[in-house]
Amino acid sequence: MTKPCVSVVIVTYQRRKDLELALESIAKQCGVEVEAVIVDNGSTDGTAEMVRQWRKLPVILHCAGRNLGASVGRNVGIRLARAPYIAFMDSDAVALDDDLLSRLVAALELHPEAAASAPAIYEDAEKQKLWFLAGYPDKGGYHDVERSRREWRAPHYISTCFSVWRREVLEDLGGFDPAYPYIFEDLDLCARARDRGWQFVVLPDAAVQHRLSTQGRVRPADGYEHRFYTERVMNRFYALRLGARGFLKRWRWWLSPEGRECRRIAYIDFPLSAWRRFVLFWWLPAWTLGRYLLWRASRGRISF
Repeated sequence: MTKPCVSVVIVTYQRRKDLELALESIAKQCGVEVEAVIVDNGSTDGTAEMVRQWRKLPVILHCAGRNLGASVGRNVGIRLARAPYIAFMDSDAVALDDDLLSRLVAALELHPEAAASAPAIYEDAEKQKLWFLAGYPDKGGYHDVERSRREWRAPHYISTCFSVWRREVLEDLGGFDPAYPYIFEDLDLCARARDRGWQFVVLPDAAVQHRLSTQGRVRPADGYEHRFYTERVMNRFYALRLGARGFLKRWRWWLSPEGRECRRIAYIDFPLSAWRRFVLFWWLPAWTLGRYLLWRASRGRISF
């Protein structure tokens, strides 16, 4: 087998049909030698059997036996991958352009300052409903949805729903931080890359569909549970990134008039009761500070 140019790492759980569609789109890629690296997080729906029978492109399969989470699963995929460029693809994503990978690799070769390249991500195959273009946080640290669907130059982060990375960058960064099993893992990876001077390039005319499958979803997808989970991970991100003193300073800013206005906008479509507001904006940060030293001591072994 020819050594691949791109290894496409896909971590999956209970998504056999979604994964088939993802693999079909990767098998159609032209202009580069591609291999798929599948990390199956303990699926019981026949995923591993389907992958073992796949013959349309070279596949490396790792059966984890249990759900390792997205970060640890991708780190396993990085170790198994053989190519100088490593693409991360969600198992419910579909490449909409047959030359997608070749264009993303060419973008990295054209931009030596870029750690990774990414396409526009749509919710539909007709490219009518844009889901994500490039990542920008607002001042409060929340994802700026409108800006992230409008701009693409000099992004703060890109999505691992689909992106291509230089292998040497991933190895230098030590891969994904297991502290973020679901969500914020790509933001954290990008933040650490930017700390070292790396940038990101987005091709707005290249396209991927994110089918937003509900199959195999472990974390809460919506409602108050989703908001609680997101706030908890965001608090953890800032505590581990800024340290206890820096996190306390940010918490104080969140409670300032400007910070409260940022949160009001972030929750404008999800009104909160007084109790839930207390839990999210007072109890969670206090709990985060209380757990900070324990997290620092157990870095790499954090679980939710």
